[in-house]
Amino acid sequence: MTRLRAVPGVQTASVAQVVPLALDFDSGRRGVRPSHYQRQPGEDMQVHYNLISPDYLATMGIRLLRGRDFSASDRPGGEPVIIINEAYAARYWPGRDPLAERVSASGDQGPWLRVVGVIGNTKYNSRGEAVAPMILLPFAQHYRPQAKLHVRAAGDPAALAPAVRAAIRSVDAALPVLALDTLTARTSTSLLPQQIAGWLIGSFGIVALLLSLLGLYGMLARAVAQRSREIGVRLALGAASGSIVRLVLGQGWRFTAAGLIIGLAIAAAGARLLAGFLPGVSPLDISAYLGAAALLGAAATLAMWLPVRRALAVDPAQALRSE
Repeated sequence: MTRLRAVPGVQTASVAQVVPLALDFDSGRRGVRPSHYQRQPGEDMQVHYNLISPDYLATMGIRLLRGRDFSASDRPGGEPVIIINEAYAARYWPGRDPLAERVSASGDQGPWLRVVGVIGNTKYNSRGEAVAPMILLPFAQHYRPQAKLHVRAAGDPAALAPAVRAAIRSVDAALPVLALDTLTARTSTSLLPQQIAGWLIGSFGIVALLLSLLGLYGMLARAVAQRSREIGVRLALGAASGSIVRLVLGQGWRFTAAGLIIGLAIAAAGARLLAGFLPGVSPLDISAYLGAAALLGAAATLAMWLPVRRALAVDPAQALRSE
């Protein structure tokens, strides 16, 4: 930590066992019980946890609501301590200050850890998950041989990669660095299920759009063929091309408008069911609905254009001679 903090461009540095929102294989849950709380039969006391070093909260930008961060004194032989999140405090100490309360992370018999801080609620596994209780334990008091080094950069984090590797090698040249990524790249994996589903649904949407356009084109082409004599009479009597265009487009747009109204209503109802799957996306995003309607309208108009051209190409004399 001392070597890293001396690197130009490094604001803070810390160590943690888990990188939240990164599908971390070291992530897990453990049973935690406050000293005053009597566990109910069948009650799940398991919560997410992370092992962190001092300055982790500052490095990750996590709000400390009450109490203090871990310090260098929180080491083996010192008083066992713990930091809890706001959801944990609200569950077991509603309306009370949990600082200095005791918690066991190793069963009903202890050892007991004193609550020294309360942090704001954060996401752990996915951005769409509900807020849940979580705890932080000092890395020095719960040592693990694998860790993730967290470095906050003042500028471009990728530019610090060589300096970070050099600082690690200066301490131990044989220490393996398995991966060196930005936090944005690591946490993007938490959106992988949504991205796959988005591409899949988008592909189905494109196929459905093409089928709809083919259906609309076929319907209008058949209507123009059936009304070719009527169109010929209109042209023979001096009807302008614009009136013929409005005649064909009007029929197509009636079906298109009905489809848009029904489709937007179904989309609004279905979006509420998908709200939890798409974090940060409003189920009633007006711009998304207007954009989809404009795209479908433009595509429908394009599908109508060939039947319109066919209607304008009708020969009045030939149409009048046909049965």
